[in-house]
Amino acid sequence: MSEFRNMVALTPPGTKVKIVVIRNGKRKEFEVVLGDLNKATLTLSSRAKILKKLGFNIHNLTPDLREQFGYTNEKGVVITEVAPGSPADQAGLRPGMLIIEVNRIPVKNTREFFKALKKSKKTGKVLLLVYDGEYTRYVLLSLR
Repeated sequence: MSEFRNMVALTPPGTKVKIVVIRNGKRKEFEVVLGDLNKATLTLSSRAKILKKLGFNIHNLTPDLREQFGYTNEKGVVITEVAPGSPADQAGLRPGMLIIEVNRIPVKNTREFFKALKKSKKTGKVLLLVYDGEYTRYVLLSLR
C-alpha cells in the first residue's frame, strides 16, 4: 500500500495512468487522471460549507440505508442529519428523508447532488424534491 501511495505522490497532477483493481477475484483495468490534493480539499471544504448553510448532511443510498428506511426502488441521497434551527429544520426536513431531485434535476448519488447544486450559486436558492417514505414534496431553501 505504501508503494502505491508513493507512486501516486511522485506522479504530477493531470497525468493519465492505468490502474488494475482486483475485486471479488475479477481483474478490472481503469484509466484515471490524477487530481490535485489541494484542489480536492478545497472542493470538499466548499461542499461542507454549503451543507452547513443548508443545515443538513447527506449520504449515498446504500443497501443498509435502503433497508433501514424501507426504500425499495427509489433513487436519491439520504438526509443523515439535520441541524436544529437550520433552514432544513425549519422546512421540516428530517433524517431518513430521501432527496430525489435538486433544482429539478434527478440525483442518484452525492456527486450528482453537488453537480445539480451548481445552479444554486447564481440564484441563492435550492429546490429539493424530497420523499419521506409516504409522500413527495418540494422544499425551497435559501443559501443566503
